[in-house]
Amino acid sequence: MRKEASLELWRELYDLAVEIKKLEPWKDFWSMDIIEIQLPGYQEPVYCSVMGKGGECYGIGLYEGADGLADFNMIATADEFMVPIEYVMGDQSNLSCYFGDREEVPPEQKTVIKELGLKFRGKGQWIYFESFKKRYLSYIPDEREVKVLLDTYRVLPIAIKAVRDHTVEIDWDNGEILSCRFDEDKKIWNMSGIPHPDCFRQYPSIHSIDR
Repeated sequence: MRKEASLELWRELYDLAVEIKKLEPWKDFWSMDIIEIQLPGYQEPVYCSVMGKGGECYGIGLYEGADGLADFNMIATADEFMVPIEYVMGDQSNLSCYFGDREEVPPEQKTVIKELGLKFRGKGQWIYFESFKKRYLSYIPDEREVKVLLDTYRVLPIAIKAVRDHTVEIDWDNGEILSCRFDEDKKIWNMSGIPHPDCFRQYPSIHSIDR
């Protein structure tokens, strides 16, 4: 049963999103530059893709676990495998944060923004969130999803600054991703470049037989 996030959770999430927006991570990352974060207490990592380097759609996509990464890879390789874009966009699950225009914000999110007393002005300044699920229309994230976003966004600025300051060097061009793992003993986040995990969707194949 769906449970809505409290205003307190939404307020914290918006505070973090505002700080991330100030960092303008799209100046340092292409959408294919994946950030993997193994959050303490989570069975699988989350994977983040920063949008906006091309100057069109600004935001952050969050994909949960191996299945989520497979969804991202499906989007990234849609042209290569000649998968229709309508199928791709309707058959993926992710949690997205967008930095867009007022008219793009869903009504439910506008209600949250109003109740929080937040003020956004101008094009590209409105922050809103959408939850995408396979074969469903997008909707405002629920409580569980907001908590996943919160846990991720607490770490994301550390990863962004590490790449920007060259604290960690990632060979993006040769398929590496940025991996973030928490050291429980030292209480710090360790970051390194690792090969892109081999998570891909399987498509049915059609074989023709000449008779």
